[in-house]
Amino acid sequence: PPPPPPPPPSQPFNFRIVNPGESHPLRNHWEYLCFIFRRIPPLSDQEVLEAPYLDHLQAPLQPLMDNLESATYEVFEKDDTKYRLYEEAVFQALMDRHVKKEEETEEKEEEEEEEEEEKQEEVKRSKDKKKKKKKIKKANQKEIVIMVVGAGRGPLVRSSLRAASSARRRVHVYAVEKNPNAVVHIQAMLETLDQEQEIFEDGEEGGEEEEEDRKRWSECVTLVNADMRTWQPPCLADILVSELLGSFGDNELSPECLDGAQRLLKADGVSIPVSYTSYLAPVACHAVYNDVKKYGDLEHFETPFVVKLHKHHLLAPPQPCFTFIHPNPRHYQSDPNGNNDKKNNSCSYYDNARAKTLRFVRKAVQGPAIIHGFAGYFESVLYGNVLLSIRPETHSKDMFSWFPIFFPLKEPVAVKEGGVVKVMMWRCGNTRRVWYEWSLAVMEEEKRNAKAKTVALRGVRAARGGGGAEDGKKEGKGEEEEEEEEEEEET
Repeated sequence: PPPPPPPPPSQPFNFRIVNPGESHPLRNHWEYLCFIFRRIPPLSDQEVLEAPYLDHLQAPLQPLMDNLESATYEVFEKDDTKYRLYEEAVFQALMDRHVKKEEETEEKEEEEEEEEEEKQEEVKRSKDKKKKKKKIKKANQKEIVIMVVGAGRGPLVRSSLRAASSARRRVHVYAVEKNPNAVVHIQAMLETLDQEQEIFEDGEEGGEEEEEDRKRWSECVTLVNADMRTWQPPCLADILVSELLGSFGDNELSPECLDGAQRLLKADGVSIPVSYTSYLAPVACHAVYNDVKKYGDLEHFETPFVVKLHKHHLLAPPQPCFTFIHPNPRHYQSDPNGNNDKKNNSCSYYDNARAKTLRFVRKAVQGPAIIHGFAGYFESVLYGNVLLSIRPETHSKDMFSWFPIFFPLKEPVAVKEGGVVKVMMWRCGNTRRVWYEWSLAVMEEEKRNAKAKTVALRGVRAARGGGGAEDGKKEGKGEEEEEEEEEEEET
């Protein structure tokens, strides 16, 4: 009997396999293709989401300059992996957090109690146990201030609240967001929670998780519609949480934003993320290069694009490029325009310019290749051992919030086997804007002889004055004797 027709393809193919008929000479081939199609695994949720973006050019987001639309937030909020990693980072920071004032007062109380309890050892042991319990309770009752800068529509706030619940710490969260569209969404959500609370109080059933979420937002969250760089807080933060990373780590101006918000953090405060490093690698991607070339102008060849690279080949493993650490350990820089305010620090200026030269070697076994540009990635340490990465070697599993960034070249560059590629990357900026500059140099692998022949400099001694007679004697000698004497003199 003929095999059943193949199921509908689980991948976005642009062709169909039609039954050729019983007597067709290609009947056996058709049956084998049906067999192959049945073995194709279904696409995962991540692959379905990424399918429309394969090798598709996208302009990088500029959230500092533009207010993102609600649809953009909705796409990013589908990435559960990212928020799970942030929740784990906040949890570890809360567990490691100690308040010095509480410890000092507890130490004084312990000293006074120990003086009174010296005579009674048994009573002292029991009180020591009670003191330890009180210490744990006080640490749990102490309110820790978390500031989520760039809160968006609230997913990072939810992650912070869940982390506080898991760590059993009392927290107060300031959700700072400058985008009025996102603020309106959070306000509408809070109003909906209040209405659900009234319905729940009237006797209707509600989920325990919804009730707990309602309570957390009403008691522990303060919504602030302001720019993190100019907002004056009522208190300083113990933990500063942000999600301002771009495909190249710093290309969405995360360093500039967090430098301006650093004044919101206590001297011993913690920033999440702690650090992030960008990575760069030469790439061959003919399809993406042709899409850039279709624009027909120089501007697009000088623009980095966010691309989910699909038909591409990395010519070498990515190498680290720029690293940023928060809080910024670099010293305060004077603003070249004279806008300095160290008290409010609202116009503080940190020089985040960088320059890096990377060297990639094309092995002879790999053969020649063509470079169409550079692929950029990033790797971030959120806190402790929590790593968030889009670098191919350490990519966070099932995370799709960031695609690689592509730096195109005006003309493709050929690299021979054994060739060396030197990439120069600059991060330039001033108080008004930030931009990248990049270039490359290709050269053949340097091959040096085992022994180089020296070239004698005639008449050096005569020019320095003296030794003319010795030079005259050397004229009659053979070249080998002259070389031996020169080598002895050099040694």
